[in-house]
Amino acid sequence: MVNCYVCQGEIDLEKYENNEGPREEHWSYVCHREDKDGSIVYRHLWHGVPGITRAVGGMDSIGFIGYAQTLADATKRALYYLQDNPYAAPEVLAGEQMVLKAVNFEENVNA
Repeated sequence: MVNCYVCQGEIDLEKYENNEGPREEHWSYVCHREDKDGSIVYRHLWHGVPGITRAVGGMDSIGFIGYAQTLADATKRALYYLQDNPYAAPEVLAGEQMVLKAVNFEENVNA
């Protein structure tokens, strides 16, 4: 288990990632980066990308700036890009589609 650097929630890497089988069957609902001390830190994929929120106007457009703090906020931002923003780049659309998949996974992982 590791802790999410955004919400401090626990992340069971074995549950949130699949690296079995052929590469095209791999998936992950976790993001990671190298911290200042050289260690690897993790966050839930559904938190999204903080810079993207600032790029669309933050509070005025979707109600928050930075990482999504709730699954509802993550869904709201993803749907904004996928349904209401004709200028979103293909890579943004792909990322927000993955956020929706991660939200769905999170809502059903412990069901």
